[in-house]
Amino acid sequence: MAKIPINEYIRKFEKENGEIKVKSAEFEKDLNSTRDELNRVNGEFSYLKNKEQEIEQMSESIGTMYMVAMQNAQEIIGEAESLAKEVNQISALRLEAAAKLLREKKHKIYEIAEKCGFSDNSNFSRAFRKLTNMSPSDFRKKYKAE
Repeated sequence: MAKIPINEYIRKFEKENGEIKVKSAEFEKDLNSTRDELNRVNGEFSYLKNKEQEIEQMSESIGTMYMVAMQNAQEIIGEAESLAKEVNQISALRLEAAAKLLREKKHKIYEIAEKCGFSDNSNFSRAFRKLTNMSPSDFRKKYKAE
C-alpha cells in the first residue's frame, strides 16, 4: 500500500468535504422547495375540503327546502281541491234551486238567475246548460207539462 502524503490527504478531504457541503446545501434547498410546495398543496387541499363541506351543507339545506316546498305545495293542492269541491257543491245547490224555481214558472229567468246568486243571465245560462245539457228556457218548456 502506498503512503499518501498528509498534505495530499488533507486536500483530498477538504475537496470531498466541500463537495459534500455543496451537495448538502443543494439538497437542503431542494428540501425547502419541496416543503414549500407541500405546504401550498396542503393549503389548497384544506381550501377544497372546506368548500366540499360548504357544498354538502348547501345541498342538505336545498334538500330540506325542497321537501318543505313539496309539503307546502301538497297542502295547497289539497286545500284547492277541497275548495273546488265545495264550490262545485254550492254551484250544484244553486242550480238545483234554480231548477225548482223554473218548474214553478212564477219568475222570469233573469230573476231566477239573480235569486240564485248569478251575476248575470248569461253566466246562469252557461252554468245551467253545463249541468243539465239544456238551457233554462228549454228546461222550463220540458217541465211545463208536469
